[in-house]
Amino acid sequence: WHPLYVEGVGLEDFEECERTFAKSNNLASITRLSSPFHRQQQIDEHFYFHDLDKQASSGNFIFQNYRQALEKISTNTQLLEDLERTLKMCAADYEKYLNDEKEYFLSRKSEPPEVAETIEYMDLLMKLREVKDESDKAKIEHQRLDYNIVNNGYTRPEIALVRRRYRSTHERLLLVEEEVCEYEEEHHITERWIPGSKNYEDALILLSERSYKLALDRLESLVVKRLFELTKLGMSGVGYKLREKISNALRTRAEAIRAALQKYNLAAGQLNPLRAHLTWTSVIETVSLAAFDLLSDTGTDI
Repeated sequence: WHPLYVEGVGLEDFEECERTFAKSNNLASITRLSSPFHRQQQIDEHFYFHDLDKQASSGNFIFQNYRQALEKISTNTQLLEDLERTLKMCAADYEKYLNDEKEYFLSRKSEPPEVAETIEYMDLLMKLREVKDESDKAKIEHQRLDYNIVNNGYTRPEIALVRRRYRSTHERLLLVEEEVCEYEEEHHITERWIPGSKNYEDALILLSERSYKLALDRLESLVVKRLFELTKLGMSGVGYKLREKISNALRTRAEAIRAALQKYNLAAGQLNPLRAHLTWTSVIETVSLAAFDLLSDTGTDI
């Protein structure tokens, strides 16, 4: 949901709640050491006089919004007519573009069905490959059991462990094999993808790009949170306890950023062409969103 897609909202920016609570933030510093009674008293008085001020200024607010709306209509009507003649567009096109943009954002909530199916199938194939490797190793160890008993003196617990591992890995292989077969039957996959086939190689590229974007989204999220915390730490009126809490959060965030950076560089190195390699210094010294230019390469552009 976004006000941009709601008809009739006019010039309303839906920021009044934020402005109201931003003003009430000043209460924190003057009521921190107050008793519960006096704290509640200060809050009640603040919003009582806030309501009085808003009521007194509401007439001017409505008048200014009305005048601003008339100015926009007067200024933009002619400009819009010129653009329509130049671009050969009409009002129906604007509605279409707005709906297309809304559908695009809705589609970003989840991956396309074909992509999700490819990823799910590749996960099953990789799981099958991993289980088969474990089963093959256990099978070789089981085949060498007599030799190890005679030459290496395997004891009863070691013999039982080898047989149990061979049995469990084989049973798990059968279960995963059945799971893969069921998936192939449900999705009409007549020929299994194997390393070297076009479908398999294309899916590997898709998985690499997906891993890269997920790692970058994670890194972007942590960097943005760190910037907001640094901004909050530098604001006036922030108490000592809150500063200490933010500082602790920044230290924790730094470790999370370091781990996310390592995953990002690993994913970036698996792409073709290679993506930019980031260093700890380049990320930690970011002081604004504009400076973090990799945001333009994330799954959800800003």
